[in-house]
Amino acid sequence: MIAVQEKNNHNSFMQLSAEERVLTITKNRQIIQKLMKEVLREGEHYGNIPGTNKPTLLKPGAENLCFTFRLCPKIQDQIRDLGNGHREVLSTCSIYSLESEELLASVSGSCSTMESRHRYRGSTFELTGEPIPQDSKEKKAEYRRKGFGMRNIGGEWHWVRYTGGKIENSDLADTWNTVLKIAQKRALVAAVLVSLAVSDMFNQDLDDMDLIEVPEGKMNQKVPDKNPQNK
Repeated sequence: MIAVQEKNNHNSFMQLSAEERVLTITKNRQIIQKLMKEVLREGEHYGNIPGTNKPTLLKPGAENLCFTFRLCPKIQDQIRDLGNGHREVLSTCSIYSLESEELLASVSGSCSTMESRHRYRGSTFELTGEPIPQDSKEKKAEYRRKGFGMRNIGGEWHWVRYTGGKIENSDLADTWNTVLKIAQKRALVAAVLVSLAVSDMFNQDLDDMDLIEVPEGKMNQKVPDKNPQNK
């Protein structure tokens, strides 16, 4: 979950004339485009989710933007006990300018062990061999109710059919640190996009960009060989 609160305080920026602000925004975008072309790598700093029209900014990419634009992120965490071993983490990331020490943005992101990826274990699936529907992102919940979804296997996206039932995770403590890191990551990425005013250049929904390692026995069909002629 992203953006519980959002604040902007571009004091120095707002003191510029309208023309100077336009030039600053334009320059920032040019720098980011140059970074994406020469430094940032797809799959490491940003990724492309099927069904979306712009790249998703990942944590390493957000850190590169902080370094490039001399931004200092500070994160504060709040942990709420939900009972039965479940917990929710609310992370607030405040972005400061290293040059002026001004607060540029403050955004919160949360993650909970009640999210299905942490709450359940044991779901099996099989590859359908079909292309990913164009509306897979917009109708994600509807497709999941029907038993279909996207999985990232070996760096490639596949359309899969879920075949196994969900089992409650009995080792929730193993997910606590993961939940903390995800909440911090969501807050950081959102805050960087807000502080640079580039939310229109990137998506910030990281849920679908986490690479999923397929445990042995959890997939009922082999991943197609990229180079079958090499067999």
